[in-house]
Amino acid sequence: MNKKVNIICLSILIVAAIHVGAIVYCMGLSFTMGWRTAMATENKGDDGADAAYLSLVPKVVTDQTAVDLRDNRTGKEKMAWPLMVIVPVEENSIVGNSAITILLSFSSFAGGVLALIGLVRFVVCLNRREVFSWKSVKYLRHSSYGMLLCGIAGTVMGLQQSYAALLYIDPADYSIDFSEQLETGIIIFGLFILLMAEAFAIGLKMKEEQELTI
Repeated sequence: MNKKVNIICLSILIVAAIHVGAIVYCMGLSFTMGWRTAMATENKGDDGADAAYLSLVPKVVTDQTAVDLRDNRTGKEKMAWPLMVIVPVEENSIVGNSAITILLSFSSFAGGVLALIGLVRFVVCLNRREVFSWKSVKYLRHSSYGMLLCGIAGTVMGLQQSYAALLYIDPADYSIDFSEQLETGIIIFGLFILLMAEAFAIGLKMKEEQELTI
């Protein structure tokens, strides 16, 4: 039984670690892209522009909706249908406010780290056979709060990007895919862990009341 629980917890930890790693990786890519763009525009004497991401789905897969990409192996131009584009935005837009973007990015990252730490501590409690304890409830709550923070901040940041991009362009041959901006999976997972924590808390309260009655 203990082995099965450890396997399940290890799987959850691996998924959570991958998610946090993906956030760090994307933040690193965005920072690198922004840095290179700023250096390139500075060398050209331009002021540069902020950028926003927009998720797309082609209405019809035809030559008209395709873009040409250069094949690095053959050097030939090949057709492709982009599912995400980066477009410039106005300086006074919500994306142009770097303080908001940094705050949302940091909140998403901090939430992922808090969720991972909470899960690790909960697994430690399981190995110590402290499953139904207030310590376990506390760690589960911390983990759920972290996941909810990560998911909500990521969703707000994604919708913010889409809104800023739509102010610049409204694609004629593509539909906007807002589902890519919604971190519903991590939010549902966080709510499920919070539900589990509250169930543990109810059980502990009932147990304490029975002990006082006896």
